[in-house]
Amino acid sequence: MMLSTEIVKFCQKKGYWFDETTTEYENSLQDIGIDLDSDIGYFYLHAEDSTAFLGPKGELFQLCWHIANTDYCDTIESIRKVFRLSSDYFPLSSIEGQSGYFYNRANGSVIFLSASTNLLEFWEGKVTPQWEDFSSFLTYFWQL
Repeated sequence: MMLSTEIVKFCQKKGYWFDETTTEYENSLQDIGIDLDSDIGYFYLHAEDSTAFLGPKGELFQLCWHIANTDYCDTIESIRKVFRLSSDYFPLSSIEGQSGYFYNRANGSVIFLSASTNLLEFWEGKVTPQWEDFSSFLTYFWQL
């Protein structure tokens, strides 16, 4: 699955899109097991607006930047423990309010989890991802 043309055009219009990729960002994604040819890999290798993207649905990390420049890899382990997530899940946003967006590298889906609303149901297997792929999630995130 690749990103929709709509998302690429949106990012180009905003000045977020870069045709060239960097080895540092490629290595960052590979370090956490993200396929560079996946929709999420393609997005993060080509799109950047400082350390995060802002949209009507909140803030989304520039994942490669966070991996390369912060303690993201250490932090995700503690987040996984608190949220009782498998190693396939990666936070895409801050979880300061005990909620956030998570990417599942095993199936490419994205889920919003919140300690106050659906986390217990998620643990019981009653909550499914809201977005089947990263491209669908970005469409939602930017309300395209």
